[in-house]
Amino acid sequence: MAAADLAGNAAGAAAGATLVAATQTGHPVHIPTGAKILAGEEELDFTLPDRIPLYWQRLYNSRNRAAGMLGVGWMLPFETRLLRTLDGNGQPQFILRDASGRETGLGNVTPATLSALPKTASHSTARCRA
Repeated sequence: MAAADLAGNAAGAAAGATLVAATQTGHPVHIPTGAKILAGEEELDFTLPDRIPLYWQRLYNSRNRAAGMLGVGWMLPFETRLLRTLDGNGQPQFILRDASGRETGLGNVTPATLSALPKTASHSTARCRA
């Protein structure tokens, strides 16, 4: 094998290793999505102890265009919003935005209407009262 071929193979291997390292590491930012990775106690800002403790831990996702309490892209674990908008026909529509910025359309929720909200392990129920 010629010296130029060996050098080319070595350069290709180094570039491949760099690419793998760049896409598989990136703590605290997940490189493909731009989401800030929050894992472990080192990422927890503070806790307010009580019967039900409040954990304050910031989540940033550069792809999340929603403005949370801390600004665009930033959300907190307890930050959930119910938004009321109008559809193309002027009818009210409700959207549930969770702490990750994901939005779930609930349609037109009228008083005493029950809606199932998707959740990983089980389900939740929202009730609109008059």
